[in-house]
Order: sequence, then structure tokens, then C-alpha cells
Amino acid sequence: MLSLPAAGFGPSSHPVFSFSQLSNYPRSKNASILSVSPRTLHFQHWFPILEPDLSFTSNFICNTTLLAYQGSTFAREELPPVWSYCDAHNDCVLGSISESDKASMAATSVLLGLTPTILSGLGPTVAEVSLLSLRRPLLASLISLGAPAIYPS
Repeated sequence: MLSLPAAGFGPSSHPVFSFSQLSNYPRSKNASILSVSPRTLHFQHWFPILEPDLSFTSNFICNTTLLAYQGSTFAREELPPVWSYCDAHNDCVLGSISESDKASMAATSVLLGLTPTILSGLGPTVAEVSLLSLRRPLLASLISLGAPAIYPS
């Protein structure tokens, strides 16, 4: 039996997700009720800051879609036809969290997407590594191996 998290996270602060939204997938196939999910390790760990909110949403509000994703035939029979139980649970979780949490995750993904570009700008250029390799070849090799990306000059 699942226990409710600490105060501040309860049904009053979360909107109720309508499972009728899941049948609006513009796809032609339906996931089989008896199919086994290839990886049921998703939806267990979350971003540390959003962990309490997302865990409550996943385990309590979207419990039916989570159980369907994990392979429960009873939960799969309750859901309308869907293409993927993983997508159904993902839509349920994202439909139940606040817009500020969604904006926070979007900003984080943009920052993580720009990280390689930022690190390549901080790294040495090809010309600098080649000049260093004339005097200190071992140091130049270690720097080029340790650089996350090469800054084009």
C-alpha cells in the first residue's frame, strides 16, 4: 500500500487527469493489452527539486497509467486504446503538473543542450594545441584528450 507524501502535496493541489484525452492519439495502431513493456524502469527517479511533486503525481494521480505501463492487465483494460503505455503515462504526468514546473524543465533542457557549445568555447583551439604539441607533446595529448570539445579557430 502506498502512503501519501508530506503536507503540501495532495489531491487539492493537482488537477485531475482525464483519461479520455489519451484516446486522441493520431495513430492507427493500439498497444496490446497483453504486450510486455520492454523497459519498466522509467518513472522511478526524477529531478531532485521536483521529486516530491512528480513522484506524487506519478504514483497517485496517474496510478492507472503507471500500472498499465508496468504491465498490469487490469489497469490496461481501464484505459482507452492508446499507442504506447509509456506515452500515456508521460502525458498524464505532464498534464497534471503545474506550468511553472514545465517551464523549469524546459529551461533546464535548453541549458543542458547549450552546455557542449559553452564548453567548446572555453576549451583550447586547434592552433593552441598544435603549438603546445611542438614543445610539450605529452601535455598537448592530455589536454586534447581531456577537452570536451575542440574550439574551431
